[in-house]
This record gives sequence, structure tokens and C-alpha cells, in this order.
Amino acid sequence: MWALEIAELGALIHQSALGTVSWLDSLDAIASYTNSARGQLIGLTTPRVDFNWVTGFSAEWLAEFERIDGGDPTLNFRVAAGIRADPQQVVHEAHYDAAKRGLRDDLYLDFCQDLEIPFGCQTIVAQGQAGFVGFAVLRTNGDGKTTAEDRDAFARIAPVVRDAVALQWALEGRGRDLLLGSFDAIDKAVLFLDAGGRSLAQTVAADRLLSEVSTLHLRNRHLFCDHQQDQSMLERAIGAVLSGAQGEATVVLRQPSAMPLFATVHAFTPSEANMAFRPRAIVILRSATHGGANSHAWLRHAGLTPAEIEIARALADGTPRDLIAERRGARIGTVRQQIKTIFGKLGVRREAEFIALMGRSRQF
Repeated sequence: MWALEIAELGALIHQSALGTVSWLDSLDAIASYTNSARGQLIGLTTPRVDFNWVTGFSAEWLAEFERIDGGDPTLNFRVAAGIRADPQQVVHEAHYDAAKRGLRDDLYLDFCQDLEIPFGCQTIVAQGQAGFVGFAVLRTNGDGKTTAEDRDAFARIAPVVRDAVALQWALEGRGRDLLLGSFDAIDKAVLFLDAGGRSLAQTVAADRLLSEVSTLHLRNRHLFCDHQQDQSMLERAIGAVLSGAQGEATVVLRQPSAMPLFATVHAFTPSEANMAFRPRAIVILRSATHGGANSHAWLRHAGLTPAEIEIARALADGTPRDLIAERRGARIGTVRQQIKTIFGKLGVRREAEFIALMGRSRQF
């Protein structure tokens, strides 16, 4: 266990903000300083958990916390008490007892019992537009409830943690600007999405493109398409990447009287030490006309295979299905299935929609 004086402890916490010491090391030292079993730093965009660093917690316990929606204030008495408190107030067991009376389920209470962390104290050390960072010590039955002396020790160290979190947020802001700048330098339209699919930031090129197109918008930091089918496909693509089911997904978004847009969603893995800027996916938007593209190129970007591109272009030229099959030496049933796949990749359901979409490629 750690046995540091306040000045040494402050220096250790500062190093955590700079990334030269793990936050878990600092939290372990803080737990010892306050006579507690565990230290915790948690980022919440209620009820979603952005990050959760707890000393002595296994990966399984952290996963279980998220599985039971541990960030939900209607389940978690700590979160419920914290959001009711005044800024910088030290919340403790008396506040927990009051919050427990309003819980809708015992899931988090059982979690605390299983892990033996019923007691402790906490405070909010940072707040942003959508969420906050909470700092806490967790105590076992053996530790007992916090005493006035324990809470005084916690209150002495809380401003140091608050300053360190502010410093790390500022440093991550510089990293965010550098990341945006690297995409701006190559004029890429990129949006960085958080775990909930909201845009944390977007490049200048993305802002420009969204201002120029009529059917794709940012609304409450979410991407929205005017066309419902496109919206459903975009939501599925983003959801698949955020859930880890796919590493990448491309959606073709139609534009009236213009060539479509491509929205490619890529998984993005932030540093596990990040607090503020934690993108989980990036969306790259590009126009089919960008860079002198042609119909072959944008069909390829839409995910069509070379064989599917040949079939798509033949169908768009009015070639009957049986003749396409004959020319390809394939069965008519095989060609029909390939056309169905092509329609799915292009986000159309009927041949008339397909012909209209392909017809716009004649402008190249």
C-alpha cells in the first residue's frame, strides 16, 4: 500500500494527468491516504459509462458494471446522490442512504454487496456539456463508513484531482486539434463519433460538405438523412461498427439531382488513458464526384465486386436479365440473386430507383 504525504500524492496525481504514471497508481495511493480499499475515477454521460478506472477491479467486474447499466442514476445510488449534490460537495453514506430509497431495482446494490463496496465518499471533479467525471473512494465492510477525518482527507486531495483532470482535458484538447488538423490538411470530410454515435468533432471539410448537401444533416450531434431508408442503413452501419460487429461499413446516401454520397464508418480505438476526447468511430464522407470519380469507381466504393459492377452497368443500359446471364455464362437465378445483392449495397429496393440512381452517373 501507498503511504504518501499530500505534496507527494499531489505530484503523483499530476504525473497521471501527464501520462507518465497510471491513474490506477494514483487512485491506489489516494485510497490508502483516505483509509479506503479502492479509488475510482469515472466518466459518465448519464447513463452511458465513458470510462471507469477502479483500483483492484478485474475486467470482468468492470464489464458487469456496464452490463447492469451501472451508470444509470435510477439504479446506482452513488450516481443518483452525485447528480443531486452541489458542485464540489463531498457526498458520503448519509447521501447514499437517501438516494437508495428512490432506486427502481437492486441490481447495483447486489453488485456492491458481491464486491463488498457498500461505503465511501465522492465528488464531481469535472463537468462538460454532456457528462461529468466523478472521483470516489470505495470502502468495504471492514473499512466501515467514512469518518469525518476520512472525508477531510478526501476533501484535501479532491482539488488536486480536479486540477489534474482539467490539465488532462486540456492536453487531450490539443490532441483533438492535432487529429482534426491532420484530416483538415488533406481536406477530408471526417466526423468523430462517441460511443453513442454523437459527433464529438468534425473537420472543416465535413462542415462544408454538410452545408452544401440537402439531405444529410447534423441534428443534436447525430447524423440524419432525409430519406428514411438511407437513415436506417446509416444507423445500422454506425451501430455495427460501434458494437464491434464490423470494423468498417460503407453506405451510399442518395442525393436528388446529384450523384450520391458515400459514408464510410471505421472503428476508432482511443487510448485507454483518455478522458475527454474518446471517439469510438470515424465517419468519412465523400462525394461520388470528388477527385474526378466515375461510375465504375463509385460502384466499387459502394462495395460492389467487379462482377457486380458489370451486371449493374448492363442492367442500367437496359440489358434484360436473361441476356446478362447468357453473356456471363451464368444461370438466370444466379444473376437475379446478384442483382438483389447489388440493390442492397446501393440502398435501393426497386429497379426504377436503381435506374434513376445509375442514370445520374451519365453526367460524368
